[in-house]
Amino acid sequence: MIILVIVTVGASAKKKTVTQINDYLEQGDFDSAMVLIQKIDVDDKSYDTALYEAAQNLLKEGDFEHASLITERIVDTNNLDITPLNDEITYQRIQALLDQGDEQAAEPLIENIKNEDQYDKQSLYSDVAAIRIKREFSDLNIVDAIVDLIHLKDTDAERAADLIDSYAEDIYQYGVSQYHENILDESETVFSLLDPEYQRTKDYLLLMQITRIIKLELLDWDWDDKDDPERVLAQELVKIADFENAGEILMTNQKIAVLFFDGGWTGGSKHFFITPRGKRVSTSILDKLDKKNVEYYDQSWNIPGLSSEYCSISKGEFYQRADNRLFTISKKIARFTVIDANTISIYVYSSGTSYTLNRDFPLH
Repeated sequence: MIILVIVTVGASAKKKTVTQINDYLEQGDFDSAMVLIQKIDVDDKSYDTALYEAAQNLLKEGDFEHASLITERIVDTNNLDITPLNDEITYQRIQALLDQGDEQAAEPLIENIKNEDQYDKQSLYSDVAAIRIKREFSDLNIVDAIVDLIHLKDTDAERAADLIDSYAEDIYQYGVSQYHENILDESETVFSLLDPEYQRTKDYLLLMQITRIIKLELLDWDWDDKDDPERVLAQELVKIADFENAGEILMTNQKIAVLFFDGGWTGGSKHFFITPRGKRVSTSILDKLDKKNVEYYDQSWNIPGLSSEYCSISKGEFYQRADNRLFTISKKIARFTVIDANTISIYVYSSGTSYTLNRDFPLH
């Protein structure tokens, strides 16, 4: 390493000292050089230029530690701007700490960099976050890793995407665990990090989307409108009826249950048929007073214990309803369970009998 030290004063003693410093630096004998540097008169500006250039050369070699010690001896910082030196020293120190995996020590140093045009501070923060996230995943601290990933995605989507790809399985399994614990908001946030096509991410997101719509009582559509967004969502759920608790969701209320059942089902000599017929004025006295239109269905079945009177379904329970002039009486008589998109089980409470029926025209 060749370091050129420029002497701007003519005093022989000072010149000799600078020459010796230069020789030691050229030989790589930084300890001896620093002994002489420490002896320099701190009130004497005549060494500043030489020290500045020595620090520059050391930084070119990546020796920020010795460059830092030399820079500290520069006196006239008003006329000699040492900001570029300090920025480069800080930058190299940060990189060294990051290489060691010590992002905690590196992070607070980033703000010390003044020239944001030359140094990409956001990239350094992303480097810090990436190291932290990798360690958190390695330590199985999945919650903190995902929180940090979400923050990183807001500031550096590309870097976050790379990490998500690397830890997709860990993220996926955490999303599944949160879903099983019914922490749906967090589960949805986690799954939203992943590519929808990763394993069954898209299906989990669909389950949570429909669950949210049902809770808000917004799952409704006109049976004549086959392109209604809520209806399309519900039809997608029918396709994955055997996945997780999709079957339970499909039995949540009358609307979505009829969409699932729509058509005929057969099991041996037993059959069950229901299809929407539209709306008309209810025959219930109270409904008439409210001028309420209710949905009616074409329906028929020969399941023992299920009469052909008006029925309703809620949370998988099958109710028979009969008007008693002033009010409606509902009686729970059977439970419907979705086995898969083409198979259902009907349990009749009065007889304790279960019937398994298959869709007449299976979905593919």
